[in-house]
Amino acid sequence: MGAWVIGHNLAGYLPESDTYAFQNYSEAESAFRDMCREYADADDALNDMLADEFWSDDDYGTMRAIVDSILADGDHVGFPGPNGNPHCGMIVVDSDDRRISFWLVWSDDRDPDQEED
Repeated sequence: MGAWVIGHNLAGYLPESDTYAFQNYSEAESAFRDMCREYADADDALNDMLADEFWSDDDYGTMRAIVDSILADGDHVGFPGPNGNPHCGMIVVDSDDRRISFWLVWSDDRDPDQEED
């Protein structure tokens, strides 16, 4: 059948987190945006919990701002998949200087997690 699949991982590694499959592209794209924002918010919050009185503005979490900028500019949109809907992806550095890859791709080998009514 095939499905649109979203997930994230350390760039260059297989996903350690769950991936999610959708039949409908618009639902997958919305979930992709939410996943990116939620991950960035959590990373920024954890980073900012370590705040020190000597920190400059550059030391505070900025992952959410970067994710929002990429999404707003459309820089996450890639090559067309089925029905012209684009694959999406971005790589953003987290507060530990790790490159985190977020992706939305079509997979012929995956069925949607839940069937639409």
